[in-house]
Amino acid sequence: MKKFTIGLILIAMVSGVLVGIARSRRPHFTNHKIEYKITAYDTQGREADMSYLIRTRTSDGTWLNHQTMSDGTTREMKGQAPYPSGLSNAPIADTICNYSVSRNVIEKGSSGNAEVYFSPDLGENLKTIVRSSDGKLINVSEAIRVEIGE
Repeated sequence: MKKFTIGLILIAMVSGVLVGIARSRRPHFTNHKIEYKITAYDTQGREADMSYLIRTRTSDGTWLNHQTMSDGTTREMKGQAPYPSGLSNAPIADTICNYSVSRNVIEKGSSGNAEVYFSPDLGENLKTIVRSSDGKLINVSEAIRVEIGE
């Protein structure tokens, strides 16, 4: 559970970096809902915990996350973030849930790195892989369903 919490903290830190490099104006977003599967790994690389997160985003960029943990508890987070322009210019590397994504690696120094798969069409990360500084897998968050509209 400790590694899972560290993974969530690293995802929050990556999100902070993305907000820091984003444009100052708020563009128009397509209303959408994304369901993510979040898997945490122990120090031996075995699956330790799993949760599901549903992110709803409206056209003004406002988002609401509703996460259901493996023990049934829930968390809600909300906010508003501008479009991360630095990631939108990277070359397309893959598709996730039928959306093109670019692969970006964000180095976090001594705390490891995050491999982020960003969809310019949605203005969202559809997959994030967090690794410790020694390369061990900590956390994977991947979209398993995308629904357009509110």
